[in-house]
Amino acid sequence: NFSSSQLQGSITTDRLFHPSLFTTGAPTVRQFSTSLLRPSDEKEKDKEKEGIVPRFKRMIKDYWYVTIPVHVATSIVWFGGFYIMAKSGVDLIAIFEAMSVPAKITDKLKGSDAGYYALAYACYKVATPFRYTVTLGGTTYTIN
Repeated sequence: NFSSSQLQGSITTDRLFHPSLFTTGAPTVRQFSTSLLRPSDEKEKDKEKEGIVPRFKRMIKDYWYVTIPVHVATSIVWFGGFYIMAKSGVDLIAIFEAMSVPAKITDKLKGSDAGYYALAYACYKVATPFRYTVTLGGTTYTIN
């Protein structure tokens, strides 16, 4: 059995006379950082900060063959859902007002004779961030 002082002495001796200390050639330079993030973590952190529209554009650029059909399919569902809601009597203008949509938009819809299509289209445009999020999720699910 070794005592702790003998064990400590052998570790120190091994470190002092390690063969790599006596190599010839250029000295080894090691760079250290005080940052807690590795460079790859910084890139991932930047991607997390990226907004929905830049992510959507990047997804179309990289996976256009999946993103476009998913976006078309989800857009049809969104618009159809809003049309059915407007046609069945849901007061979408009151929902807009509760969501703090500007009065400029709601006033145009209140006095409009454009009908259900215009109301469904307005809802479709207001829901754009949600539509893009669903498209990104559907594309990611389809790719994986």
